[in-house]
Order: sequence, then structure tokens, then C-alpha cells
Amino acid sequence: MKTLKLLNYERDRWIGGDGNLSEIPSAIDGAPVAITGSGGLDFGGMLRHAREVGGPALRKLTFHERARMIKALGLAIMARKEELYELNYLTGATSRTAGSTLRAARERSSLSRPRAGGNCPTRMCS
Repeated sequence: MKTLKLLNYERDRWIGGDGNLSEIPSAIDGAPVAITGSGGLDFGGMLRHAREVGGPALRKLTFHERARMIKALGLAIMARKEELYELNYLTGATSRTAGSTLRAARERSSLSRPRAGGNCPTRMCS
């Protein structure tokens, strides 16, 4: 697996940090799994953007629109689950914990039906 460069989400765009990047080592053999950094990011601008753009946009969404966004996130995670299992292994997690982590993500993102006797507040469960 090649070393990933983790990006930062800054004001509606994904960008890499500048300057000193930190390596994230594998828990298995210490080899770099990813590099990341936050140098060059405008944290004040990010905060203003969240307050002035992101927050108001999120508050305009209905409950169902938010649920669809979370479901889309869960589907994106599940579409890449094999890659995520591999990354999870490099953190030192076992395949058992990797499976339970992805199952929890799926359940929390409305990708599974409610358990017997459970209530579903939206039509997304049917």
C-alpha cells in the first residue's frame, strides 16, 4: 500500500497542509501509512466559513435531507470497505474490530434496518 497524503477540508475544498508534515506509522511495522499536516491553513477563515456559510446551510436542511446526507456517507464508506479494512489492520486493529467498526458506521448511517421491536423515525427504514 502506498503512503497516503491526508487532506484537510477547508472552506468547501480539500487541500494538503504545507511545511512540516507528520508521518503516521503502521502499528505493525512502523512504515509510514500516511502523511498529514495543517501548516498553511487559515483556521480563522475556516471558523468564519463554518459560522457564515456551513452552519446556515446545515440549519436550512430538513431532518430527511440530513438523513439522506448521512446515508450517502455510509454508502461511500461501505463502497470502500476493503480499503478501509486494510488501513484498519495497519492501525493494529484486528479483523474482528474492523468489522464491528464498519458495521457500526453502517448502522448509524441508516444503511441497515432497525432491529426487531425498534422504532424508525423516518421512511428511510422501509
